Order: sequence, then structure tokens, then C-alpha cells
Amino acid sequence: GGFIALEAASDNPAVGAVVDHAGGWVEGQMKPLGRMPPLLLVHGQRDHRVPYKKYVQPLFSYLDQHNIAYESRVFPTQGHKFKPTELEDVRTQAMEFFRQHLKPAVTTTALSQRPG
Repeated sequence: GGFIALEAASDNPAVGAVVDHAGGWVEGQMKPLGRMPPLLLVHGQRDHRVPYKKYVQPLFSYLDQHNIAYESRVFPTQGHKFKPTELEDVRTQAMEFFRQHLKPAVTTTALSQRPG
């Protein structure tokens, strides 16, 4: 999911923010990333399914080299599947990240209630 989230958000004005959990970057196998919305990258350093050194460090390098802003939360003791306590921490951080970067949608009801 994290790999796809990055590609789907690239140059996509409909995407307002991305929280990428356990994704990464594969040099030469993924399309270059363009304009990106605010990014929060979450990863466990003990992830054997998406190894940190193979996929995450190259992603950080790619983003830095292309001046793409991001925030990261790296959990040294977590693998691909986080333990409940850490997962709850990630969920809280993700919700705060989305609150900070996403604006509420304007509904047709709200528009019809505006004066004049």
C-alpha cells in the first residue's frame, strides 16, 4: 500500500496529504515522483517484508535529493506489523497529521446556507 500511495499522490492535486506506513522506494523500478502533498512516512527498522535499508533509506535519499518535504517516524524496534501500543501511537500521529494538512470539504449544504 505505501508504494502505491506515493505513486498515486505524485502530481495529483486531488490528494491533500499522505501517511505512508511501511512503504519505500525502488530506484529504477518506480516512476519519478513529482509534486507531492505533505508526506508522513512511518516505518519499522526491523521490517523484513520491506527492509529499511533496501527501501526506506533510498526513499529518504530520493526525497532529499529532489527537495521533496516530508516528515518521518522511524520505530527502531518495530517490524512490518507494529505492536498494538506503537500502532496506536502511529494512528494518533496520522490523525493529527491529516488534521494539520487537510482542510474540511465544503458541502453543498454549507454553500446554500451562506448569506447572499
